[in-house]
Parts: sequence; structure tokens; C-alpha cells
Amino acid sequence: MTEAFYELQPTDVGRYRLWCFGQMWSLANVIGRVLPLDVGKRVYCRNGVLQVENEEQRRFRIKRGRR
Repeated sequence: MTEAFYELQPTDVGRYRLWCFGQMWSLANVIGRVLPLDVGKRVYCRNGVLQVENEEQRRFRIKRGRR
């Protein structure tokens, strides 16, 4: 079973809010605003809470071949 995610895009850089999982989310308590270094990171919604993978998790995912 694959988990739903949203992958941060270059067009998201600078945003404080994000449309994903069918609604608009504030990023204030998640990552603040999307920075260029966040592009490619995955955003997950778990139990109604957004979670963003950190750089270490992203590198590990890519290394395992899960782009």
C-alpha cells in the first residue's frame, strides 16, 4: 500500500500556505514557508496533521530508489 504525499515543487517556494490533500493548509507550524532547499521533500498528512520529511529522510528515500 502506498501512502499519499505531496512533493514540494519550485512553484511552492516562498509560500506560507499549501493546497494539498483537498484543502488549504497553513505551513506556520510545519516548516514556516517553503524554501528552495525544501523542493523535492514530501509532505504527508497523518491523522489530520501535516508532516514534512527532513533532509536526511529525503536523502535516504532517494538512495533506496523511492523517487
